[in-house]
Amino acid sequence: MATVSVKEAAAALSMAACGLGAKENDIQANCFLIKDGRVWTYNDEVAVSTRLPKGFEGITCVVQGKEFLSLMNKLSGDAEITQTEDALVLKTRRTKSTFKVETEIKMPVLDIKIPEKRSPLPENFLTALSCLLPIAGKDMTKPLSTCIDLKDSYARVADVSVAGQWNFDESYKFEKEMLLPAVAAKIVSKFAVVDISSTEGWIHFTTEAGTEISCRAYYEGQEGVDLSHLLNAEGVEVGPLPKDLETALERSDIFASAKTGTETTISEVAVDVAISDNWCKIKCESAVGKYEEKVRIDYSGDPVAFMVAPELLRDAMKYQRVLHVCESFVKLQDEHFTHVVAVFVPVEEETPEEKVEKKAKRKKDRKINKDEVPF
Repeated sequence: MATVSVKEAAAALSMAACGLGAKENDIQANCFLIKDGRVWTYNDEVAVSTRLPKGFEGITCVVQGKEFLSLMNKLSGDAEITQTEDALVLKTRRTKSTFKVETEIKMPVLDIKIPEKRSPLPENFLTALSCLLPIAGKDMTKPLSTCIDLKDSYARVADVSVAGQWNFDESYKFEKEMLLPAVAAKIVSKFAVVDISSTEGWIHFTTEAGTEISCRAYYEGQEGVDLSHLLNAEGVEVGPLPKDLETALERSDIFASAKTGTETTISEVAVDVAISDNWCKIKCESAVGKYEEKVRIDYSGDPVAFMVAPELLRDAMKYQRVLHVCESFVKLQDEHFTHVVAVFVPVEEETPEEKVEKKAKRKKDRKINKDEVPF
Protein backbone atom coordinates (compact mmCIF):
# COMPACT_ATOMS: atom_id res chain seq x y z
CA MET A 1 0.00 0.00 0.00
CA ALA A 2 1.24 3.47 -0.90
CA THR A 3 -0.07 7.00 -0.57
CA VAL A 4 -0.43 9.17 -3.66
CA SER A 5 -1.40 12.79 -4.27
CA VAL A 6 -4.72 12.69 -6.12
CA LYS A 7 -4.16 16.13 -7.65
CA GLU A 8 -0.70 15.26 -8.99
CA ALA A 9 -1.89 11.88 -10.27
CA ALA A 10 -4.84 13.46 -12.09
CA ALA A 11 -2.52 16.02 -13.74
CA ALA A 12 -0.19 13.29 -15.03
CA LEU A 13 -3.05 11.08 -16.21
CA SER A 14 -4.64 14.05 -18.02
CA MET A 15 -1.46 14.55 -20.03
CA ALA A 16 -1.26 10.88 -20.94
CA ALA A 17 -4.97 10.84 -21.82
CA CYS A 18 -4.12 12.73 -25.04
CA GLY A 19 -2.99 9.36 -26.41
CA LEU A 20 -6.10 7.40 -25.46
CA GLY A 21 -8.10 5.76 -28.23
CA ALA A 22 -11.87 6.01 -28.37
CA LYS A 23 -12.65 2.30 -28.49
CA GLU A 24 -11.43 -0.88 -26.90
CA ASN A 25 -9.25 -3.03 -29.15
CA ASP A 26 -6.49 -5.62 -29.03
CA ILE A 27 -3.80 -3.03 -28.23
CA GLN A 28 -5.59 -1.66 -25.13
CA ALA A 29 -5.97 1.73 -26.83
CA ASN A 30 -8.58 2.98 -24.34
CA CYS A 31 -6.46 2.12 -21.31
CA PHE A 32 -3.64 3.46 -19.14
CA LEU A 33 -0.58 1.28 -18.76
CA ILE A 34 1.02 1.95 -15.37
CA LYS A 35 4.54 0.61 -14.86
CA ASP A 36 7.77 1.71 -13.14
CA GLY A 37 6.27 4.96 -11.90
CA ARG A 38 5.15 6.06 -15.39
CA VAL A 39 1.91 5.95 -17.36
CA TRP A 40 1.57 5.16 -21.08
CA THR A 41 -1.22 5.47 -23.63
CA TYR A 42 -1.25 4.38 -27.27
CA ASN A 43 -3.88 4.80 -30.00
CA ASP A 44 -2.03 3.32 -33.00
CA GLU A 45 -0.94 6.80 -34.12
CA VAL A 46 0.68 8.30 -31.02
CA ALA A 47 2.19 6.94 -27.81
CA VAL A 48 2.32 9.27 -24.79
CA SER A 49 4.29 8.59 -21.62
CA THR A 50 4.81 10.72 -18.54
CA ARG A 51 5.93 10.37 -14.92
CA LEU A 52 3.43 9.63 -12.18
CA PRO A 53 3.80 11.09 -8.69
CA LYS A 54 5.40 9.20 -5.82
CA GLY A 55 3.43 6.13 -4.76
CA PHE A 56 2.95 4.43 -8.14
CA GLU A 57 6.39 2.77 -8.24
CA GLY A 58 5.11 -0.68 -7.27
CA ILE A 59 2.09 -0.69 -9.60
CA THR A 60 2.13 -2.65 -12.88
CA CYS A 61 -1.23 -3.01 -14.63
CA VAL A 62 -3.52 -1.89 -17.43
CA VAL A 63 -6.63 -0.02 -16.30
CA GLN A 64 -9.58 1.58 -18.12
CA GLY A 65 -8.48 5.13 -18.98
CA LYS A 66 -11.61 7.26 -19.11
CA GLU A 67 -13.12 5.96 -15.88
CA PHE A 68 -9.89 5.98 -13.89
CA LEU A 69 -9.13 9.58 -14.88
CA SER A 70 -12.72 10.71 -14.25
CA LEU A 71 -12.60 9.40 -10.70
CA MET A 72 -9.21 10.99 -10.02
CA ASN A 73 -10.60 14.33 -11.17
CA LYS A 74 -13.45 14.06 -8.68
CA LEU A 75 -11.33 13.13 -5.65
CA SER A 76 -9.13 15.38 -3.55
CA GLY A 77 -6.34 15.12 -0.99
CA ASP A 78 -4.34 11.91 -0.75
CA ALA A 79 -5.39 8.35 -1.54
CA GLU A 80 -4.04 4.94 -0.62
CA ILE A 81 -3.38 2.79 -3.67
CA THR A 82 -3.05 -0.99 -3.68
CA GLN A 83 -2.80 -3.54 -6.49
CA THR A 84 -4.18 -7.04 -6.11
CA GLU A 85 -4.07 -9.87 -8.62
CA ASP A 86 -6.92 -8.47 -10.72
CA ALA A 87 -7.75 -5.03 -9.30
CA LEU A 88 -6.44 -1.59 -8.44
CA VAL A 89 -7.87 -0.26 -5.18
CA LEU A 90 -8.06 3.42 -4.24
CA LYS A 91 -9.03 4.50 -0.74
CA THR A 92 -9.63 7.97 0.62
CA ARG A 93 -11.04 8.92 4.00
CA ARG A 94 -14.62 8.38 2.80
CA THR A 95 -14.37 6.40 -0.46
CA LYS A 96 -13.15 3.08 -1.74
CA SER A 97 -12.89 2.35 -5.46
CA THR A 98 -11.93 -0.95 -7.07
CA PHE A 99 -10.95 -1.02 -10.74
CA LYS A 100 -10.61 -4.24 -12.68
CA VAL A 101 -7.19 -4.45 -14.31
CA GLU A 102 -5.24 -6.55 -16.78
CA THR A 103 -1.72 -7.66 -16.02
CA GLU A 104 -0.94 -8.79 -19.58
CA ILE A 105 0.50 -5.85 -21.50
CA LYS A 106 -0.68 -5.85 -25.12
CA MET A 107 0.09 -2.19 -25.71
CA PRO A 108 3.27 -2.13 -27.89
CA VAL A 109 4.84 0.87 -26.19
CA LEU A 110 7.62 -0.68 -24.14
CA ASP A 111 9.53 -1.46 -27.34
CA ILE A 112 9.58 2.21 -28.37
CA LYS A 113 13.06 3.51 -27.69
CA ILE A 114 13.66 7.25 -27.70
CA PRO A 115 17.28 8.11 -28.59
CA GLU A 116 19.51 9.68 -25.98
CA LYS A 117 20.66 12.16 -28.61
CA ARG A 118 17.92 14.66 -29.40
CA SER A 119 17.82 17.93 -31.31
CA PRO A 120 16.25 21.08 -29.87
CA LEU A 121 13.14 22.25 -31.68
CA PRO A 122 13.22 25.60 -33.47
CA GLU A 123 11.77 28.70 -31.88
CA ASN A 124 8.03 29.12 -32.59
CA PHE A 125 7.58 25.43 -33.45
CA LEU A 126 4.23 25.21 -31.67
CA THR A 127 3.09 28.44 -33.31
CA ALA A 128 3.97 26.94 -36.68
CA LEU A 129 1.87 23.85 -35.91
CA SER A 130 -1.10 26.01 -34.92
CA CYS A 131 -0.93 27.78 -38.30
CA LEU A 132 -0.40 24.65 -40.41
CA LEU A 133 -2.81 22.19 -38.77
CA PRO A 134 -5.98 23.85 -40.14
CA ILE A 135 -4.54 23.51 -43.65
CA ALA A 136 -3.77 19.78 -43.50
CA GLY A 137 -6.05 17.47 -45.47
CA LYS A 138 -8.03 14.53 -44.16
CA ASP A 139 -8.28 12.36 -47.29
CA MET A 140 -5.99 9.37 -46.74
CA THR A 141 -5.96 8.63 -50.49
CA LYS A 142 -3.73 11.73 -50.71
CA PRO A 143 -1.35 10.94 -47.83
CA LEU A 144 1.08 13.80 -48.37
CA SER A 145 -1.70 16.31 -47.81
CA THR A 146 -2.38 14.79 -44.38
CA CYS A 147 1.18 15.33 -43.14
CA ILE A 148 3.22 18.31 -42.02
CA ASP A 149 6.56 18.18 -43.79
CA LEU A 150 9.51 19.09 -41.52
CA LYS A 151 12.56 19.78 -43.66
CA ASP A 152 15.63 22.03 -43.59
CA SER A 153 14.48 25.23 -41.86
CA TYR A 154 10.76 25.09 -42.57
CA ALA A 155 7.50 23.24 -41.94
CA ARG A 156 4.94 23.00 -44.74
CA VAL A 157 1.68 21.35 -45.75
CA ALA A 158 -0.49 21.40 -48.88
CA ASP A 159 -4.01 20.16 -49.52
CA VAL A 160 -5.97 20.35 -52.79
CA SER A 161 -6.96 24.02 -52.49
CA VAL A 162 -4.80 25.47 -49.73
CA ALA A 163 -1.15 25.35 -48.70
CA GLY A 164 1.11 26.87 -46.08
CA GLN A 165 4.75 27.13 -45.09
CA TRP A 166 6.38 28.36 -41.90
CA ASN A 167 10.01 29.44 -42.19
CA PHE A 168 12.11 29.09 -39.07
CA ASP A 169 15.39 30.93 -38.52
CA GLU A 170 17.81 30.06 -41.33
CA SER A 171 20.39 28.90 -38.79
CA TYR A 172 18.13 26.01 -37.80
CA LYS A 173 18.04 22.75 -39.77
CA PHE A 174 16.06 19.58 -39.11
CA GLU A 175 18.46 16.63 -39.19
CA LYS A 176 16.41 14.97 -41.93
CA GLU A 177 13.09 15.34 -43.70
CA MET A 178 10.20 14.01 -41.60
CA LEU A 179 6.52 13.74 -42.56
CA LEU A 180 4.54 14.22 -39.35
CA PRO A 181 0.89 13.07 -39.66
CA ALA A 182 -1.47 15.91 -38.82
CA VAL A 183 -3.49 13.71 -36.44
CA ALA A 184 -0.31 13.21 -34.43
CA ALA A 185 0.80 16.84 -34.75
CA LYS A 186 -2.51 17.90 -33.19
CA ILE A 187 -1.62 15.92 -30.06
CA VAL A 188 1.97 17.17 -30.06
CA SER A 189 0.68 20.75 -30.15
CA LYS A 190 -0.89 20.28 -26.71
CA PHE A 191 2.51 19.84 -25.06
CA ALA A 192 5.39 22.25 -24.39
CA VAL A 193 7.77 20.10 -26.46
CA VAL A 194 11.43 21.15 -26.61
CA ASP A 195 13.27 18.29 -28.38
CA ILE A 196 12.82 16.12 -31.47
CA SER A 197 14.41 12.83 -32.54
CA SER A 198 13.55 9.92 -34.80
CA THR A 199 13.94 6.16 -35.06
CA GLU A 200 12.72 3.77 -37.73
CA GLY A 201 8.98 4.34 -38.10
CA TRP A 202 8.75 6.96 -35.35
CA ILE A 203 9.15 10.69 -34.70
CA HIS A 204 9.71 11.52 -31.01
CA PHE A 205 9.10 14.71 -29.04
CA THR A 206 9.95 15.39 -25.39
CA THR A 207 9.18 18.10 -22.86
CA GLU A 208 11.41 19.52 -20.15
CA ALA A 209 9.27 17.72 -17.57
CA GLY A 210 10.06 14.35 -19.15
CA THR A 211 6.82 13.69 -21.03
CA GLU A 212 7.45 11.73 -24.23
CA ILE A 213 5.27 11.76 -27.36
CA SER A 214 6.12 9.25 -30.09
CA CYS A 215 4.32 9.60 -33.43
CA ARG A 216 4.01 7.02 -36.18
CA ALA A 217 5.95 7.98 -39.30
CA TYR A 218 4.28 6.13 -42.15
CA TYR A 219 5.90 7.81 -45.14
CA GLU A 220 9.64 7.62 -44.43
CA GLY A 221 11.76 8.29 -47.49
CA GLN A 222 9.04 10.26 -49.30
CA GLU A 223 9.40 13.95 -50.05
CA GLY A 224 6.79 16.59 -49.32
CA VAL A 225 5.11 18.79 -51.95
CA ASP A 226 7.35 21.51 -53.42
CA LEU A 227 5.76 24.91 -52.77
CA SER A 228 8.55 27.12 -54.16
CA HIS A 229 6.54 28.16 -57.24
CA LEU A 230 3.80 29.44 -54.91
CA LEU A 231 6.07 31.15 -52.42
CA ASN A 232 8.15 32.93 -55.07
CA ALA A 233 5.28 34.05 -57.31
CA GLU A 234 4.64 37.77 -57.54
CA GLY A 235 1.16 39.24 -57.58
CA VAL A 236 -0.87 42.37 -57.05
CA GLU A 237 -0.60 43.52 -53.42
CA VAL A 238 -3.89 44.43 -51.75
CA GLY A 239 -4.36 45.49 -48.18
CA PRO A 240 -4.17 45.48 -45.34
CA LEU A 241 -7.52 43.67 -45.45
CA PRO A 242 -10.09 45.11 -43.03
CA LYS A 243 -11.60 43.16 -40.14
CA ASP A 244 -15.04 43.74 -41.67
CA LEU A 245 -14.05 41.51 -44.60
CA GLU A 246 -13.86 38.50 -42.29
CA THR A 247 -17.45 38.93 -41.16
CA ALA A 248 -18.58 39.62 -44.72
CA LEU A 249 -16.98 36.36 -45.87
CA GLU A 250 -18.62 34.55 -42.99
CA ARG A 251 -22.05 35.86 -44.03
CA SER A 252 -21.45 34.99 -47.69
CA ASP A 253 -20.45 31.46 -46.67
CA ILE A 254 -24.05 30.85 -45.58
CA PHE A 255 -25.03 31.04 -49.24
CA ALA A 256 -21.84 29.49 -50.65
CA SER A 257 -22.12 26.37 -48.47
CA ALA A 258 -25.67 25.88 -49.77
CA LYS A 259 -24.43 25.36 -53.33
CA THR A 260 -25.18 21.91 -54.67
CA GLY A 261 -23.07 19.60 -56.77
CA THR A 262 -21.96 16.00 -56.94
CA GLU A 263 -18.27 16.67 -57.67
CA THR A 264 -15.80 18.28 -55.31
CA THR A 265 -14.55 21.47 -56.95
CA ILE A 266 -13.45 24.79 -55.55
CA SER A 267 -16.04 26.68 -57.58
CA GLU A 268 -18.92 24.88 -55.90
CA VAL A 269 -18.28 26.74 -52.64
CA ALA A 270 -16.74 29.92 -54.09
CA VAL A 271 -17.87 33.53 -53.95
CA ASP A 272 -16.98 36.32 -56.35
CA VAL A 273 -14.61 38.95 -54.95
CA ALA A 274 -13.99 42.22 -56.83
CA ILE A 275 -11.64 44.91 -55.46
CA SER A 276 -11.38 48.42 -56.94
CA ASP A 277 -11.71 52.10 -56.00
CA ASN A 278 -11.30 51.39 -52.26
CA TRP A 279 -14.17 48.90 -52.20
CA CYS A 280 -14.24 45.12 -51.91
CA LYS A 281 -17.45 43.64 -53.32
CA ILE A 282 -18.55 40.08 -52.51
CA LYS A 283 -21.23 38.25 -54.47
CA CYS A 284 -22.60 34.76 -54.15
CA GLU A 285 -25.49 32.90 -55.74
CA SER A 286 -26.78 29.48 -54.77
CA ALA A 287 -29.96 27.43 -54.56
CA VAL A 288 -31.16 29.45 -51.57
CA GLY A 289 -30.73 32.84 -53.22
CA LYS A 290 -28.21 35.65 -53.73
CA TYR A 291 -25.95 37.60 -51.39
CA GLU A 292 -23.97 40.80 -51.97
CA GLU A 293 -21.91 42.97 -49.62
CA LYS A 294 -19.47 45.88 -49.96
CA VAL A 295 -16.58 46.51 -47.57
CA ARG A 296 -14.28 49.54 -47.49
CA ILE A 297 -10.64 48.68 -48.26
CA ASP A 298 -7.46 50.71 -48.70
CA TYR A 299 -6.77 49.96 -52.38
CA SER A 300 -6.82 52.26 -55.40
CA GLY A 301 -4.81 50.25 -57.93
CA ASP A 302 -5.98 48.35 -60.99
CA PRO A 303 -9.18 46.33 -60.45
CA VAL A 304 -8.68 42.83 -59.06
CA ALA A 305 -11.24 40.03 -59.27
CA PHE A 306 -11.26 36.35 -58.32
CA MET A 307 -13.43 33.53 -56.98
CA VAL A 308 -12.51 31.92 -53.67
CA ALA A 309 -13.96 29.63 -51.02
CA PRO A 310 -14.85 32.15 -48.27
CA GLU A 311 -13.94 29.83 -45.40
CA LEU A 312 -10.41 29.31 -46.74
CA LEU A 313 -9.74 33.03 -47.21
CA ARG A 314 -11.21 33.81 -43.79
CA ASP A 315 -8.92 31.25 -42.15
CA ALA A 316 -5.88 32.76 -43.89
CA MET A 317 -6.81 36.24 -42.62
CA LYS A 318 -6.37 35.08 -39.03
CA TYR A 319 -2.61 35.33 -39.45
CA GLN A 320 -1.91 38.01 -42.06
CA ARG A 321 -3.73 40.96 -43.57
CA VAL A 322 -1.84 41.83 -46.78
CA LEU A 323 -3.13 39.89 -49.78
CA HIS A 324 -1.10 39.03 -52.88
CA VAL A 325 -3.32 38.14 -55.85
CA CYS A 326 -1.54 35.82 -58.30
CA GLU A 327 -2.70 34.00 -61.44
CA SER A 328 -4.48 31.03 -59.85
CA PHE A 329 -4.12 31.69 -56.13
CA VAL A 330 -3.91 34.35 -53.48
CA LYS A 331 -1.42 34.37 -50.66
CA LEU A 332 -1.01 36.15 -47.37
CA GLN A 333 2.45 36.19 -45.88
CA ASP A 334 4.61 37.75 -43.21
CA GLU A 335 8.17 37.21 -42.02
CA HIS A 336 7.59 33.56 -41.11
CA PHE A 337 4.30 32.24 -42.48
CA THR A 338 2.87 32.07 -46.00
CA HIS A 339 -0.74 30.96 -46.46
CA VAL A 340 -1.84 30.13 -50.02
CA VAL A 341 -5.44 29.72 -51.18
CA ALA A 342 -6.46 28.55 -54.67
CA VAL A 343 -8.77 30.88 -56.62
CA PHE A 344 -10.23 31.45 -60.07
CA VAL A 345 -9.34 34.72 -61.78
CA PRO A 346 -12.00 35.62 -64.36
CA VAL A 347 -11.10 37.04 -67.78
CA GLU A 348 -12.30 40.58 -68.44
CA GLU A 349 -14.91 41.54 -71.07
CA GLU A 350 -16.49 38.12 -71.49
CA THR A 351 -19.87 37.71 -73.14
CA PRO A 352 -22.58 35.82 -71.18
CA GLU A 353 -22.06 32.80 -73.42
CA GLU A 354 -18.29 32.90 -72.87
CA LYS A 355 -18.77 33.15 -69.12
CA VAL A 356 -20.89 29.99 -69.09
CA GLU A 357 -18.34 28.16 -71.21
CA LYS A 358 -15.35 29.34 -69.16
CA LYS A 359 -17.06 28.49 -65.86
CA ALA A 360 -17.78 24.95 -67.08
CA LYS A 361 -14.18 24.57 -68.21
CA ARG A 362 -12.81 25.89 -64.90
CA LYS A 363 -14.94 23.42 -62.97
CA LYS A 364 -13.69 20.60 -65.16
CA ASP A 365 -10.07 21.65 -64.83
CA ARG A 366 -10.34 22.13 -61.10
CA LYS A 367 -11.73 18.71 -60.21
CA ILE A 368 -9.67 17.34 -57.39
CA ASN A 369 -6.78 15.17 -58.52
CA LYS A 370 -6.15 12.40 -56.03
CA ASP A 371 -2.40 12.42 -56.53
CA GLU A 372 -1.29 16.05 -56.55
CA VAL A 373 -2.08 19.53 -55.32
CA PRO A 374 -3.84 21.48 -58.13
CA PHE A 375 -2.10 24.85 -57.87
